[in-house]
Amino acid sequence: MNLLKAYWLAQKAHKGQKDKGGKPYINHPKYVASKFIDKDFKIVALLHDVVEDSGVKLDLIENMFGTTIAKAVDAMTKRKDEEYALYLQRVKSNPIAKEVKLIDLYHNLDFTRLGRRELTLSEKTRIKKYLDAIQFLLGI
Repeated sequence: MNLLKAYWLAQKAHKGQKDKGGKPYINHPKYVASKFIDKDFKIVALLHDVVEDSGVKLDLIENMFGTTIAKAVDAMTKRKDEEYALYLQRVKSNPIAKEVKLIDLYHNLDFTRLGRRELTLSEKTRIKKYLDAIQFLLGI
């Protein structure tokens, strides 16, 4: 039941949002969630961008799904003007957030979703950033 509630909340929070390729944004959290078996990981994957990208408050997530889920979603929520290194440190400190972030980064590296062959300089820079983040999270 909680998984259905998480999907409903993510769908509502991302309604009308598009990814960089122009497709419905909800496809991204659905993809990330599809890579997990554990229900809590699936829920965090579905909700990993709702606080950062919509009006959903962390209190609502805690009330609906409990502290464990809320803490993982909070760890994955980048604060305004927060340094990326500090953000990644927080993500790494939460086991669920860390695993979900790794799949999130993996999916974000799939630039074929953009529907074109050439990458911009900004996209190439983002690839380096994501690969560095993966190395940090894996401790390599």
